[in-house]
Amino acid sequence: MPQVATEAAVIGPEHAEHPDHRLYLQIRRGVHALDAECGREPDAISERMVLRLIPLARGAGLKRVDHVVLSRHLGEVESGELVFVVQGELDDPAHLRAHCTTQEAVDMPREASLARLDAVYRELAAQRAEGG
Repeated sequence: MPQVATEAAVIGPEHAEHPDHRLYLQIRRGVHALDAECGREPDAISERMVLRLIPLARGAGLKRVDHVVLSRHLGEVESGELVFVVQGELDDPAHLRAHCTTQEAVDMPREASLARLDAVYRELAAQRAEGG
């Protein structure tokens, strides 16, 4: 992925040519499943969540997203307050996951999510250049 940052600035992950298109499709499937559980049709809010979760997943080292889930009420965390992306089975203690607030995920504009994704690509490239 030598020119990922440049490519990401030109096209978004919703396009098949984007290096994270597969991740986009996996996350979109999970977000649309959440919509269905809540009796909603996917809309612009859903798409903002999808786009916000891509840099979240990529920055946490996830290679794929098997599940998108909302938090359940536990202690100070309310049901639906957090959204998680999960690689692996939910009941596997070795699964990988990342989260952000649901509000952040639905409020973040497309451009801001793409800028975050571009920043993640630069960070990963710098780590590879340093041998990490």
